[in-house]
Amino acid sequence: LSGNCVFVTVNKEGFRLSILFFFRFKFPPLFIPWNAVSSVEKKNHPLGDIIVVTLRDHWPTFAFLGGAGYYINKAYKQASQPEASPSVNPGQ
Repeated sequence: LSGNCVFVTVNKEGFRLSILFFFRFKFPPLFIPWNAVSSVEKKNHPLGDIIVVTLRDHWPTFAFLGGAGYYINKAYKQASQPEASPSVNPGQ
């Protein structure tokens, strides 16, 4: 929850932004998959660390404070890591 009206949901596929129920009929939730994100950067700010999300081939950036930023940063790092392939022993 950000500012008590924007809700952030994070999972291994991406993150979702939605707003307070009273306004949802005009503004549906927005899901942003990790492959649409070009970078996630941590920046220092007097209020605490800010996570800045930049989208691929689009102008908007998103800035998140607190728990939302922490979990977006963590999930993006995990999603960006190449999957480990099982090691194959040619002698077997």
